[in-house]
Amino acid sequence: VSGRSNRWCCVGSEHAVLAAAVERACWLTGLTAAHAEEVQVVHYTAGQQYGHHLDHFTSRDVKSARELLPGGGNRLVSVFVYLNSCAGAGGQTHFPLAGREGLRVPPVCGSALLWHNIDKRGLLDARTLHAGEPVERGSKWGMNIWLRQRPRGGACGEAAPSGGVVATDGEEAAGGSLAARRVPAPPMTSTGPKAKEAETLRERN
Repeated sequence: VSGRSNRWCCVGSEHAVLAAAVERACWLTGLTAAHAEEVQVVHYTAGQQYGHHLDHFTSRDVKSARELLPGGGNRLVSVFVYLNSCAGAGGQTHFPLAGREGLRVPPVCGSALLWHNIDKRGLLDARTLHAGEPVERGSKWGMNIWLRQRPRGGACGEAAPSGGVVATDGEEAAGGSLAARRVPAPPMTSTGPKAKEAETLRERN
């Protein structure tokens, strides 16, 4: 990839730790693990970076959005987890189009960024343009969790779970059980005449 000098690999979520990370990402979004791609682990050493890029697929990546259907549609949600804190400076994640002055997030071990790549109107959101800035000293480890619009492998018209997922609030309720709340599924995951379909590959102006 142009502008990318870091190393990366894709890892299956069979490992309990990775499976738990994917489940947490799903808990935050109202989706299920069936929407997830393989986890991507990234590693930056001093001087390495990943230039400004978009996570979602555009008409520059594929000829037709229908090509994305077997893989679950486009990347609806991105979750980037920092696996360590940089010993030196640098390594921030930069969103140049966020707000008037942009946004820089420093790598802090155990923290994560989450953003939607598609807005509520079904348009690809170019404001999610971001970069992994050069690491000045030490190294940076991170993990990408990408969640597609629909369960992966689903054909066109196959509905994603419509009711969201049930998640616990982390506190024990009366009787010793965990209190549960329902996290609604986000836009762009349902099918039907009222759904906003991503097959358009339309971009936000």
